[in-house]
Amino acid sequence: MKTENVAQLIERIASQLNATTYIEPIYKKFGIIFFSNGRRLFFKDRQININTASSVSVTTNKFETSNFLSHFGYNVPTGRTFSNHPYDIKHNRSVEDGIVFAKELGFPVILKPNNKSQGVLVCKVGNEEEFRDIAAKILRNRNDALLVEKFYGGYSDYRIVVLGERVISAYQRIPLTVTGNGRQNILELLKDKQAYYKIIGRESKEIDIDDFRIKMHLQGNNMNLNYIPFTNEQVTLLDNANLSSGGTTLELTEKIAKEYCQLAVSVAHDMNLKLCGIDILTHDIKVWSEDHIILEVNSAPGLDNYAYTGEKQKEYVDELYLQILKYFETSF
Repeated sequence: MKTENVAQLIERIASQLNATTYIEPIYKKFGIIFFSNGRRLFFKDRQININTASSVSVTTNKFETSNFLSHFGYNVPTGRTFSNHPYDIKHNRSVEDGIVFAKELGFPVILKPNNKSQGVLVCKVGNEEEFRDIAAKILRNRNDALLVEKFYGGYSDYRIVVLGERVISAYQRIPLTVTGNGRQNILELLKDKQAYYKIIGRESKEIDIDDFRIKMHLQGNNMNLNYIPFTNEQVTLLDNANLSSGGTTLELTEKIAKEYCQLAVSVAHDMNLKLCGIDILTHDIKVWSEDHIILEVNSAPGLDNYAYTGEKQKEYVDELYLQILKYFETSF
C-alpha cells in the first residue's frame, strides 16, 4: 500500500472541513491551511503550529524539559549534559566529566544528543571506550551537547498523544527488529524489511543498514549481521524505539489505564502544550504503576506512521488529523 506524504495527507483531510491548502511547490513540505472561518494554520511536514514557540523551544531541549518536569513533580530520567564547549569545560561538564558521571550511574548508560529528535544517535554504551566513541560522534559540532542518562532496563516504551484536554492516541513503541526464518542472516532479513518499507511508502532513511549502532547493538548481544536467527526468533537491532529509526507500534488507545491518561494530560498542561506526544517508560501502560519514567515530550508528534501498516490504520490516522484540524479551527 503506497501512502501520501504528510503534507498531502493534511491537504486531503483539510478538504473535509471545506478548508483550502497551499503547499510550496519545490520541496512540498511547508504549507498553510485556510479555514472557512478565516483562520490560518501553517505546517511543516508533521509540525503543526498549535503550540506556542516558547513551549516548543523548551521541549526541543531534552535536559531542560526534564528539569521543568522534575520541578512539577514528575518522574524523569536521572541525567546531565556535557560538551566540549569552553564554558562547559570550565564548569566541569566536559566529556571526561561525563564519564565520571556515567560511572556514578553505573554502566550501561544512555547517550543522546540533547537537541535532536527521531532517535538520532541515541545509544546504549557499556564502557568508557564506547562512551568516548559515541560522545565524539554526537559532539562533532561544538554547539551540540551530550545528554547522559541512566539506563532503565526492564521497561517498555510508550507514547501518549494529547490534544487539548484529552488523549487521542496511545501505543507501544517497538524498536527495529527482524524475525528469523532459519535460512536468512540478519543482514538479509534487514534488507528485506527495508525493501518492504519502500513498497508501503515509509521513507528509506528509516532503516539505515549501515547504521553503526546496529552492529554495536548486535556485538553487545554476541551477534553480528551474519547470524542466522532460528524460525520466529525476534532479534532487536537498535536500543531506541523511535518510529523514525524503523521501529513499529502496538495500538493501545482503547486499553490505556485512565491514570496514564490523566498523567499525560497533566504533563501537556504543565508544559503549556495543546498538542504533544509524551514518551513514557513503564512495565505495562494498561495497568497503572507509580514506577514509571517520563522520558521525553515531543511538541510535534508524528501520527502518520500508523498509515503505513494497513487500510484500517490509515483510516485511524485520517481521523486523528481531522480531530487536530477541527480543534485548531474551533478552539482558539
